[in-house]
Amino acid sequence: MHLIPQSWSHLHILVSVFPSFGLVCVLGFYIAGLLADDSITKRTCLVLFALVALLSVPIYLSGAGSMATLSGFSRGAMNSHYLWGLWLWSRWC
Repeated sequence: MHLIPQSWSHLHILVSVFPSFGLVCVLGFYIAGLLADDSITKRTCLVLFALVALLSVPIYLSGAGSMATLSGFSRGAMNSHYLWGLWLWSRWC
């Protein structure tokens, strides 16, 4: 198994996992901070939420790079895959 992805498509899959997992972890710490009424934990988690949100930029760039890599497929298949991704993303967020 390669630790460094060999194509944009694989990089996109790898990078898109981090924000979801990070969101769950930070959300858990934020809820713990709310229950404990700890302002430092809450502020730290809000900063971490912003950092997790910034991870959407590399996901977009890797997705755009994977679309260019997959140019051998039909345009309809690529558009369908892209629209499914947008739909699933809108349902997740």
